[in-house]
Amino acid sequence: MTPKCETVSPDLEVEDFIKIIKEKSFNSYPVVDENGVLLGIITVADAIKLL
Repeated sequence: MTPKCETVSPDLEVEDFIKIIKEKSFNSYPVVDENGVLLGIITVADAIKLL
């Protein structure tokens, strides 16, 4: 059985995403809506560009 994948919401602030990255040590996360539909992927590089 595959464990639940860590995801983020499209409403997540960039600063909060950076905190998650620091805590979890992953460099990218799937972005999903409230129904679990994949909207895209956000990476550390994407977050840096948005700062």
